[in-house]
Amino acid sequence: LDALSSQVERQISKQIHSGKYIPDTFIETNELKDHLRYFSSPYFFYQKVFDEIQLLDFRHLNRMRRLNNEKSFDYNVTDLGVDVSSYSFKDFIDLINTLSSYLTVKQKELKNTGGNLSYSFTHKIDERIEDLSFISSKCLVITDNAGQGKTNLLCDLAQNVLLKRAIPSIFLTGYEINAIDIKPSFAKQIFLKSDYTFKDLLKVIEEISHKNKSCFVILIDGLNENSNPKEFSRNLELFISELVQYPFVKIILTCRTEYFKNNFSNILLSDFKDKVIEVNRLNNMLNKIQKKRLYNVYCRHFNLQIGSISKEIYEQLVDNFLLLRIFSESYQGQQLPSVSHIYKDELFKKYYEL
Repeated sequence: LDALSSQVERQISKQIHSGKYIPDTFIETNELKDHLRYFSSPYFFYQKVFDEIQLLDFRHLNRMRRLNNEKSFDYNVTDLGVDVSSYSFKDFIDLINTLSSYLTVKQKELKNTGGNLSYSFTHKIDERIEDLSFISSKCLVITDNAGQGKTNLLCDLAQNVLLKRAIPSIFLTGYEINAIDIKPSFAKQIFLKSDYTFKDLLKVIEEISHKNKSCFVILIDGLNENSNPKEFSRNLELFISELVQYPFVKIILTCRTEYFKNNFSNILLSDFKDKVIEVNRLNNMLNKIQKKRLYNVYCRHFNLQIGSISKEIYEQLVDNFLLLRIFSESYQGQQLPSVSHIYKDELFKKYYEL
């Protein structure tokens, strides 16, 4: 466990040193934040998810149904509100699947009745089914364009969730993995001067995971950074296919959208595709207040002071975090009285020189 923690800490330090991770710049959205936690620590967060499922309130729907002489909507999950601390991984996932199946049946029942009122309640159930899917899924794929915060997201998760909650994990980047022989890449990162194999590692972690009811979370950031994408894609699918058989293993991958589509889409078509969730366009989830906060964080981090900025330019920056990063870093330490235009030729030359 110490070796795992040290490896993750080393990786975070490397990402900070390279500038790919800027601590305290990751802006959490409630939905994404919660889903990542559910995925990484399902036993711990089950009670929270179940409470939200149990608290779904259909009284207004049933009042309207009574007024229309329609059958009441029956909803009761009390029997599934159990203490899961003694459940095996298999029994735990069976419970999640049972609960998800019940919600799916209720969702279809509402859809069949039709009407705007039923639709609003259907949406509430949809959200809870999605919560359960993050608890039960085995592989999470995060895709977005360059510079949109994938590395920041993973580093923040590792630093503020996995390490703080002592969740066994390992964090590699795409360029650190041998595309032809993936497993030794992990073992060597953890035990730098030993002959321990990845199989040895899994054997020990399995005992720990069953005892502590904690998952083993494998993070691979930047699949697109591997220099041998065809071999990597093929062997990564085999690697994941084997790992999803271990109930305590969870895998999170990040990749640029276009690279994933061209080189790694086989993962979404694999024999384990029903255990994979894809999350894309991270910043579509940010509202105006969160975008403003991120803009201020970047300016503060790079000591950039802007007197006034036009609405059009501001929206360009907060809608494209790669452009925001390039702009902030290129003009770091400066005071700009007014920004009404971005001269991209000048900007990119400055950034290239930097």
